[in-house]
Amino acid sequence: MRDTLTIGAIGGSVSTVIFLVADWAIAAIFKFNFTSAIAGTASIYLNPDYVYTVAGYILGTVNTFLLGGTVGVIIAITLRIFGIDYYLLKGIGVALMWKMLTFGILSPIAHIMPHIKDEPQTMLLAMLNFFIMGIVSSFIVKKYMKKVRRRHLRRYL
Repeated sequence: MRDTLTIGAIGGSVSTVIFLVADWAIAAIFKFNFTSAIAGTASIYLNPDYVYTVAGYILGTVNTFLLGGTVGVIIAITLRIFGIDYYLLKGIGVALMWKMLTFGILSPIAHIMPHIKDEPQTMLLAMLNFFIMGIVSSFIVKKYMKKVRRRHLRRYL
C-alpha cells in the first residue's frame, strides 16, 4: 500500500484495539482500578460529570481511536521519510514522544484529568499503551507500506 496516511491510520487503529484489550485484561488479572483511555479522552471535551455517561463512552471511544490513528500516521510518516531501519525503536520513540506531549504538557495546561497523577497504575498502563501503540503501529506500517522511489520524496522535503 502506498498511501502513508491510510496504512498509518490502520496501524494506529489496530494498536488501539490491542492496548484497550490489554488494559482491561491487566486490570482484571491484577484487580486494580484505573482511569481508562476512553475516560481520559472523553474528558478532553466533557465536564467530569458527563465522562461516565453513554455519550461520554461514545465520545471517548471515538477520541481514543482518533488518538491511535494519529500516532499511527505520525509513525508512518516517520518511517516513510527516515526509512524502516530500526522501525520498532522509531515507532516506540514516536509514541512515547506523543505521550510526553499529551500527558506531560497538554494535559496539565488544559487541566484534563488532573487526578491521574495520584494513580500510578493508570500512568503505568498509559506507558504500556504507548509502547504497544508504537510497536504494533510500526510493525503494521513496515509490513504493508510499499517503497516509494526517492526522487518523488525530494519534491516534498
